[in-house]
Amino acid sequence: MAEKGKELSTEVVPEKAEGADAHEDIRSEVLKLRTQSDENFWQFGAVLEHVWKSDLYRGWGFESWTDYIEHEVEISMRKAQYLIKLQSWFDTMTPAIQKWLRGLGWTKSRLLMGAVTADNAAEWKNRLAGKTVAEIEAMLKADSEERGSISASAETDDTGVRAAKWSVSLFPAQKEIVELATKKAMEVANSDKQGHALTMVCQEYLATNTTTTSINDMLKNTERFTGLKIVAIRVGDDGEDEVVYGAEYVNPPEEEEKTESAETGE
Repeated sequence: MAEKGKELSTEVVPEKAEGADAHEDIRSEVLKLRTQSDENFWQFGAVLEHVWKSDLYRGWGFESWTDYIEHEVEISMRKAQYLIKLQSWFDTMTPAIQKWLRGLGWTKSRLLMGAVTADNAAEWKNRLAGKTVAEIEAMLKADSEERGSISASAETDDTGVRAAKWSVSLFPAQKEIVELATKKAMEVANSDKQGHALTMVCQEYLATNTTTTSINDMLKNTERFTGLKIVAIRVGDDGEDEVVYGAEYVNPPEEEEKTESAETGE
């Protein structure tokens, strides 16, 4: 899987055969690196990223990525996605920067994801010289507090008011939903501005959910819009499930009484 700028990147072994034996070398490599992830985290992340992007796990009999990670690789989904995200960030760096990051070791370099870019790596290299893990964490925390959760951008509107940049962390499934909704709004508005599209999505939500104050209200609105009846079940940690919405659809008492009365002739 050699990519642009990846002088030290992992090269994924190509498939040797079609069918059940295809990519078996890669499959074995994942399991081998799993036990050495702290020493070979870049290689582990690169191979996992290839398996994920190429859907190789489906050819190995797994219905989903989660199924493969939890039952064969046997690491948490959070760690798997973290390694892939780390690898995607690493791929954006030049060979020289990649070599520097590798030299820092796992503990230090993983802290820098999102902070170090190809443009500011030289500055960070000088700042981090001789720093301990604790000192690096403190630096990153100070930088984050200085930027704040919302940072000003250079873009302004017609009145000269500067736009603000807002960022949130999303899981892959959440990110997909947000991107689909934003893309649809951009098409409707005939605009290439993601910020405008996101505002439209939020405005529509607020306009159609003025009475929504709880999850029950949201489910009621969904029933009204779709014409469907919804049953929501909360799975308990003790194995006891609880119907928290729509219990009357599962076991309507009035209907049961009518049925019993008809059967007995009362």
